[in-house]
Amino acid sequence: MTKDAGNAQVRIIETDGSERTIEAPRDGMFAALYPELRCTMLELVTLNDGREMLCDEEGRLRGRELNWKASQLAERYIVGAVAVLDAGDLL
Repeated sequence: MTKDAGNAQVRIIETDGSERTIEAPRDGMFAALYPELRCTMLELVTLNDGREMLCDEEGRLRGRELNWKASQLAERYIVGAVAVLDAGDLL
């Protein structure tokens, strides 16, 4: 993922395994990702390779579907859509 001064390339992984890349502002990243991930509270998960994953903090409580691909990346149980960012893309 290439870096731009004001934006970051963010990989969205849906629960069905589909992926897409969006551009989101580094300043105000959470506000941009809430609608993409369909949530109101984000949890930060640091991946073993240094990248960062943002997922729905309340996903389990809300009965969100298992995200198998994200769970494999995080090496833990992850539900709902997630955003994956390069290390340092969050301000």
